[in-house]
Amino acid sequence: MKVLILTPEMRIGGTCRDAVEWANRLADCGDDVVVVAQSAIGEGGARLSSAIKLEGLGGGRAVLCAGRLLWLLRKHPDATILANAGTLAGLAIVFRSLGLIGHRVVFVDPFNPADTFRRGWKTAAIYRCLLWRADAFVHLSDHAERFHRRIGLGKENSFCVPNISSRPDEIRTVSQPAGALRCVAVGRLDKIKGFDRLIGAFGKIATRWPGASLRIVGEGYDRPRLEDAIRRAGLGDRVTLVGHSDAVRAELRAADLFILPSLYEGMPNTLVEALDEGLRVVATPCKGSVRSLMRRLGASEMVIREGDFTESLLRAVEAALSLEATAWAEIQRRHREIFDNERNFRQLRTLLAR
Repeated sequence: MKVLILTPEMRIGGTCRDAVEWANRLADCGDDVVVVAQSAIGEGGARLSSAIKLEGLGGGRAVLCAGRLLWLLRKHPDATILANAGTLAGLAIVFRSLGLIGHRVVFVDPFNPADTFRRGWKTAAIYRCLLWRADAFVHLSDHAERFHRRIGLGKENSFCVPNISSRPDEIRTVSQPAGALRCVAVGRLDKIKGFDRLIGAFGKIATRWPGASLRIVGEGYDRPRLEDAIRRAGLGDRVTLVGHSDAVRAELRAADLFILPSLYEGMPNTLVEALDEGLRVVATPCKGSVRSLMRRLGASEMVIREGDFTESLLRAVEAALSLEATAWAEIQRRHREIFDNERNFRQLRTLLAR
């Protein structure tokens, strides 16, 4: 089977990580894989198997790359398209409607629809008029699928396939911290990730758990503002901006608690990976996607409620740390049942081969 993966960029982030994971797994199955990135510059390219070809569209706005995209698609007429770049997938569907290509299109929506449809009529139109015409519209969570189905997505084209990740073989459960509480948060330094409010609240955590520390793993444009927030809060000895790291799992294994403070997410890979590592977690609702998952896991008490962020964070951390190891083991079991990588990958590959 030949697969063209359309993704926005190769800088490490959610969409890049998923595209690299799909590409490597498909190549391991003997499939012929080409990754087409709107911008091919970034660390993700180095993580692709040597059997995978990477093509760039030159960066910039997707519509300006339409000619090269069409050329690449016509160069591989027998391929199936797997996309998590909405604009590129939409262009492919336009090309197909004009009779310029005949590819099957499988679109994996990486976003939270509660946020997507607040971005304006253009985004809503792209989803309803273009992306819903994909042969398969794949959701990363049942929350996203329910949302789209309520506003008109057809059942025959709707599929839920949770995140697929490279999970460690060893199953471990992190016990209550024996010493000072070590917290970790992971994500690009972007306002939507909510690290500013986490820094603002961390002084209360350090007071409640003396010696507590926080490591924020990731890089981005918001670093200067976050560095200033750390200085103003007097937390220079407690909060560290680690920067980009290729050893995120090592950071998770060294921590006692994972904190997700995002304003919204689709289905955050960092939360999935933290749970893969058996780490105790607390998280914001993320416009419903994470709240829905935590409810399914039986971890609703670890959700940081809307309203007073600091006080709700303290209550969620207290609930996470006080839960007995056997209860966390049950949460882990449910997590692994939802994020069954082999089953989920087989389901995605079946959609491509259909």
